[in-house]
Amino acid sequence: DKAMEQDSASVDANYYYAETMRLVRNYSKAEWYYQKVYDKTKGRLYPEAVYWLAVMQKMNGNYRESGKTWRKVTRILGKDKESYYYLKSRREQQSCRWAYSNYRRKPEHPSNVLTGTVNTYDAEFAPWMTGDTLYFTAVRTQDKMVHTDASDATRIYQATIDGNAFSSEALLEVLNLKDASSGNVVISPDGNRLYLTQYEKDGGAALYVSWREGDSWGNPEKIGGSINNGTINTQPHIALIDDEEYLFFASDRAGGKGGLDIWYATIRNGNEYSDPINAGEVINSPDNEVTPFYDPEKNALYFSSEWHDGLGGYDIHY
Repeated sequence: DKAMEQDSASVDANYYYAETMRLVRNYSKAEWYYQKVYDKTKGRLYPEAVYWLAVMQKMNGNYRESGKTWRKVTRILGKDKESYYYLKSRREQQSCRWAYSNYRRKPEHPSNVLTGTVNTYDAEFAPWMTGDTLYFTAVRTQDKMVHTDASDATRIYQATIDGNAFSSEALLEVLNLKDASSGNVVISPDGNRLYLTQYEKDGGAALYVSWREGDSWGNPEKIGGSINNGTINTQPHIALIDDEEYLFFASDRAGGKGGLDIWYATIRNGNEYSDPINAGEVINSPDNEVTPFYDPEKNALYFSSEWHDGLGGYDIHY
């Protein structure tokens, strides 16, 4: 804001202001300033601004304008037909046409915000319900960890349902390391194992398992074998399919289609894991696919994607 006050005509200031607005999810302002940068330079300076302009237009529901801007992305950044920018811009032109035709559809079931202590002005996500207990991941500024850069650390909490609301929120100390973020709880069908993600200082993430100990959980143990390989391995989900137990997760390991992909492995005896298998190109794409969830009643795998036809950003698919 101060830089813009000093020189609002500066292309540099406009670009970095657009970047800042995007990162704090003020997409309307981000679109406005990316547009200013593109209008001033036509892609000669900060050519990636046209890419983010197209993304922001779609996030704001301006599907026709976004489709036009994606054609500019092809011209400016996608000259190599094997490049991500070319593939992404061609994909998004089609997706914007789909979005324009479908965005007026209303959801079949309205959503309701949970009442009680769970939701705050911080972030809450990745819920898992078992019995009357809700496990969830959250950023809580009042629970900063020991190291100084912990203001955005994720931690695992539980809450108890009380009538129509959740209460008795508590930090699950045994599942949270003091020097790493934790999250993405899921419990095995037999109720004896709790899977989670521990985020590592080098930017990687690994899958851990905690075994039930009476009414509590034991210290998480890093899953061995080829499940964790030094890359990002996150967002576990356990499912029974034809009486066989499967571990689904998101990973950017080598051998994928691009970005984060959905992978799976079989589990035997609760602690023997097969080598992970990529879920394939019907699901996975050059972009990110995340948050797998298998519904055994519908035989359907739900996931979020930035690539397939959608209304902007991550949309839910199955």
